[in-house]
Amino acid sequence: MKGIFITYVPTEKDTTGVGKKIRGQIQAFNKNDLYCSEITMYHSTSKLMRLLYKFPFYNGAPIWKWDTCFEQIDYLYMRRPLVVSGYMIKFLKRIKKRNPFVKIIYEIPTYPYDKELYSFKFRHLLIWKDRFNRKKLHDVVDRIVTLTDDKIIFHTPTLKILNGVDLKENSVKKISRNNDETIQICAVAIFKEWHGYERVLYGLAQYYHNGGTRNIVCHFVGDGSELAFYKKIVDEKQLNEHVKFYGMLKDQELISIYNQCRLSLESFGSYKKNIKISCGLKSREMLARGLPLIAGNHVDLFMERDFPYFLEFPNNDSIIDFQKIIDFYDRIYTTESEEVVIQKIRSFAENHVDIEAGMKTVIEYIKCG
Repeated sequence: MKGIFITYVPTEKDTTGVGKKIRGQIQAFNKNDLYCSEITMYHSTSKLMRLLYKFPFYNGAPIWKWDTCFEQIDYLYMRRPLVVSGYMIKFLKRIKKRNPFVKIIYEIPTYPYDKELYSFKFRHLLIWKDRFNRKKLHDVVDRIVTLTDDKIIFHTPTLKILNGVDLKENSVKKISRNNDETIQICAVAIFKEWHGYERVLYGLAQYYHNGGTRNIVCHFVGDGSELAFYKKIVDEKQLNEHVKFYGMLKDQELISIYNQCRLSLESFGSYKKNIKISCGLKSREMLARGLPLIAGNHVDLFMERDFPYFLEFPNNDSIIDFQKIIDFYDRIYTTESEEVVIQKIRSFAENHVDIEAGMKTVIEYIKCG
């Protein structure tokens, strides 16, 4: 059997967590004899076209371009683009018409997702456009892939997957070998409102305001719409010695940050999207590295198990209590060596977040229906 994975950025150029996940998904298909190739639907680079795309009847982000290879495949896999457009629906209808037996599988990484669109300009146009067109998905999509327990989304049956990562692309961190007692924490993201790291920064400021003496350094790697907001908080609260911003890092530069740190941060703003349980890639990547995880919400991996290397805070806008983070850190690293901690967390990742195991339901559906 053979199929196509539609992407919006060529995966060889995509160094984000999403790019790594897609490469892993394609590899999982290929390992299971579902030979998968990639076709990229590019976005228009014209500012005018990007503006026009906000309106209902424009094909520009991405540009849905026909290729005869769609007539010769057994399955088509694609992630949700920014919004569902009329051109996308027409494009998928054309595939179905030319290739009636193809299975079209549509992944929605976050559901519900309307609140994600509120961070964009002309958001009301985008939301209206998406809501209008997604009503037609059930006519062209055979299954919607979700991380939630929903059985039906947009009148379409679902396949539940577990968000996973390719462990080969997420190497185990080295022992930090810090000579002092500094608590080093990393956060790696394209910073959006729902990351909620202001809760962490205000909590760090409160800790020192109340006389805290432990040296804590938070390493923020990435860019995004919230970065200026986070930098402003750091300046106002005089946290420059305790918070470092690096922008986007790649390869060895990013690995060097992981190697320095002994704790990691997931999201703290899921409440802004009305998300109660996080299934995000970032938790998987941090576990694959061997880093204990701190989050401001439930994480699906730990819902039914006691995992000693995970600390959860409430899913609201409360300020993070850093004394709890310090206690968490001390409990881990005063009872076990860092080497043992890394090994145990990596072992957990190998058993629970490997991408091939997470895609099992999709693979079985393509093969057997």
